[in-house]
Amino acid sequence: MQEAGIPRPLGKRAQSTRSGPAPTLPSDSILLDMGLQTALAGHTGGELAMNKFLSVGDIRIHRIVELEGPFLPALDIFPTLSAQLLDANRHWLAPKALSRDDWLVFCFQSYVVRTPHHTVLVDSCIGNDKVRPTRPEWNLKRDENFMRALAASGFSVGDVDFVMCTHLHVDHVGWNTRLQGGRWTPTFPKARYLISKSEFDYWTEQHAKTPLPHFADSVLPVMEARSRSCRGGAR
Repeated sequence: MQEAGIPRPLGKRAQSTRSGPAPTLPSDSILLDMGLQTALAGHTGGELAMNKFLSVGDIRIHRIVELEGPFLPALDIFPTLSAQLLDANRHWLAPKALSRDDWLVFCFQSYVVRTPHHTVLVDSCIGNDKVRPTRPEWNLKRDENFMRALAASGFSVGDVDFVMCTHLHVDHVGWNTRLQGGRWTPTFPKARYLISKSEFDYWTEQHAKTPLPHFADSVLPVMEARSRSCRGGAR
């Protein structure tokens, strides 16, 4: 990948049932994520504290949780799921993955990958102060969950060298920017933001048809900041 949204396309994209295209990632990225999830799967409660990490050789992967809890009804997420089938699997789904009222438990999180040379933030969750009227729990949210989790893992916003956006759904780009002096500015001031060109082009087209708040407040400002930096002769 290259910085500022100019890497080569990542291949043909399957359509998603969510608000945008399904993410297409290199297979090794998917395996890395699966490996981390597997390593954490057996942990409970306090063991999933925000400052836990997974070591892979000389690389450390930290889980940065912003929000976790019941999010959407299971029967709405899986159209072919029946109440009977859900009941038959309740014993292993609840309570970690299924709430008492049959809502699926979602976790909105980032990963910080610390290598001997770089600190990489993978996706940036939901963010604060963002207008999200279709999600009341996200709308104009103002909490310190993400920043506390980042600090608990031993990082500050100035430590991040790269922000890798696996895709540009609303819950993956929120902390790309934060509101400062009435303007959206990059949260991680020294970081280079990595965005797939095919993903950026897709959302640019959608934004041109119907303005998308998350694209305007969390994606375009980092692209514009990069352009200003280049014009000013920065790296």
